[in-house]
Amino acid sequence: MVLAVSGGGDSVALARLMAAQVSGAEDKLHIAHFDHARRGAASREDAAFVRELAESLSLPFHGGRWRKSHGEDPGCEASAREARYRFLRETAENLGARYVATAHTADDQVETILHRVVRGTGLTGLAGIPRARQLSPAVTLLRPLLEFRREELQAYLREISQPFREDPSNAELEFTRNRVRNVLIPWLEREIHPSAAESLIRLGNQARETVELLHELRDELWARSLLEPLGQSASFCCAALAREPALVLRELFIRLWEEQGWPRGSMTAEHWHSLAALAQCPTEPAAPHKLQLPGGILATREARTLTIERK
Repeated sequence: MVLAVSGGGDSVALARLMAAQVSGAEDKLHIAHFDHARRGAASREDAAFVRELAESLSLPFHGGRWRKSHGEDPGCEASAREARYRFLRETAENLGARYVATAHTADDQVETILHRVVRGTGLTGLAGIPRARQLSPAVTLLRPLLEFRREELQAYLREISQPFREDPSNAELEFTRNRVRNVLIPWLEREIHPSAAESLIRLGNQARETVELLHELRDELWARSLLEPLGQSASFCCAALAREPALVLRELFIRLWEEQGWPRGSMTAEHWHSLAALAQCPTEPAAPHKLQLPGGILATREARTLTIERK
């Protein structure tokens, strides 16, 4: 397992907890640190701190640093995240490691859910950060600290007298996540309800349970309705789709878009609704009915079959 350690309190707690809990940790755990090169000497000091931490725990250290050749802006949140995860994935693949662990906490979960709510999200987004996801066919990302609050982890570090690095950029309000963390959540807890964060965590857990059930129904419908293995197009049996709830049908089509790698950015709620209506039309059309969708996607209803392809 590769442990992603920035030097901040959450990731240092991850390293200390995993090293204490994993038998034979020196043979199973590796510490990886990615330097975004945004803060000059302070960034280099972060890397040196994490290297010393790895040495004190007798764990191998792997360092990476942002390069201009990456073609990304290290000051952009999305670019920074993409570069970091690429480094972690490549480090794990080079080592033959099956897992990468990051130190996302319950506080990160609150920030993510709240950010998605105000931007607009569905059930899947409301479920927040998943506990696991695939970085590549060979590497799985795990988040073992999602049940812990940040203050709990810092209390643990104080208890064992373990220092950590403070990143001043976490207080810079030009970043959206920092405004959610440092302005919006404290305001909600102060002015609306002191347990606002815990309420959002519970809401996220309930949404995740609902999404998991929804995906089970979707996958069962996929197995019943898909007429042949996926190719350039997909054909579904309309009789199998006829009485399904619109929400399950929408998830079925979203899975198709994901499996085929089709663009979803321009698909609106109205597009998904029109596609479901075409699939569930109660009468068989005398002639093929066609529905043009964004991204060059064409859906055709002919007799009892719905065919979807990208032209």
